[in-house]
Amino acid sequence: MKLNLKLIFILIFLNLLIVSSFLLYTYVYKHINNEIIYLIIIGSYALTFYVARKLKMITLRYKRPDIRQVFEWSLISLFIWLISLVEINILNPNFNYFEHHENRHTLISGLYYLISAPLIEEVFMKSIFMESLMKLKLKKVFVILLSSACFAIFHFPSILIVHLLMGLVTSFLYYRNKDVVQCILIHSIYNGILGIESQFY
Repeated sequence: MKLNLKLIFILIFLNLLIVSSFLLYTYVYKHINNEIIYLIIIGSYALTFYVARKLKMITLRYKRPDIRQVFEWSLISLFIWLISLVEINILNPNFNYFEHHENRHTLISGLYYLISAPLIEEVFMKSIFMESLMKLKLKKVFVILLSSACFAIFHFPSILIVHLLMGLVTSFLYYRNKDVVQCILIHSIYNGILGIESQFY
């Protein structure tokens, strides 16, 4: 199977799994805990990673971070969060990250947003999706833009500008540094800031 066909297959496969998860959750949400959806999504990604590994599509590139880098990444996350405030308060004042998450303060939801979501999303977008695009010898700008657009689409119908910005920043940094840990930590710190913000809702 050619690389581009593998990439199309893995994207469709993941989206089908996640859409199926949401449809299942929507149908039975009155009978199960809200956070079961987190576990279903994690399972969807785990199955996707398994298939991608069988197709030899995962390329893990990472470096051990130091304190200075973590501080710099925290500033990047803070900047992205400030942009999200602008988008929400000015462009989309009716949007509320947390309006559908009654159990947002529980341990499972906290672990999901701080650890699981950044880990699985960034590994998928960088170690599978971006690496596949780079192996296709596509231009740098196209790889970064396509990866960023996919990241934003994966979060639809959530606010799009900030997710596009998150995708642009992490995709650019990954293309330059080839370090998925950097992307995971930026994403995790950003989600952590959102979690702190949620305490004031």
